[in-house]
Amino acid sequence: MNTPAGRRSFGRGVLLALGATLLHPWPVAADPAVPSAGEASLLATIMAGLARVESARARFVETRTLAALDRPVASTGRLIYQRGVRFAKITDPPHAERMVVAGGTLTLAIAGTAPRRIALSSHPRLAAMIDAIRAPLAGDLALLRSDWRVSARGTPARWRLDLVPRGAALARWVRRVRIEGEGDGLRSVLTISANGDRDLLAIAPLP
Repeated sequence: MNTPAGRRSFGRGVLLALGATLLHPWPVAADPAVPSAGEASLLATIMAGLARVESARARFVETRTLAALDRPVASTGRLIYQRGVRFAKITDPPHAERMVVAGGTLTLAIAGTAPRRIALSSHPRLAAMIDAIRAPLAGDLALLRSDWRVSARGTPARWRLDLVPRGAALARWVRRVRIEGEGDGLRSVLTISANGDRDLLAIAPLP
């Protein structure tokens, strides 16, 4: 869903919760039944549409289902994206947290603690997880393929990307990432960790 002056309601897109996983209570696009006949063309169309988005905002609902916990943990918040500048995930209380990626630096601020800055060049697995979202938002297929095997299915109006780690080090941490979208925006991001934990972000656009 687009807004004037190239600004999109980020009603689709977002930061991964850094390796956790989740179930979500909102409906997301159903899995397309079969792969598209022209997968390469579909992938190019999806990425070109995403690359046209200059900025976006959204609300999110995140539900994490972890083997170590008896029940899922849900949180809500806002997502902010500015192409080539930053991309942020701001979580509401009681799980208040602010995560901002700008260039090669991740800044994480948890309520009651000093912000922590992390150079992504020193944490390649974390960088790969962030680029699983940042690369699609930028329409940068080459960057996405540097760490992930990428497949697409569906139609340009309603699509799905499946990302599988290329390297063994990343595969020991995450099994796959599934991104669903409509047109030039993401609808949901599901991360399945190597241990079976799940993290799903369900996203709704802000005006």
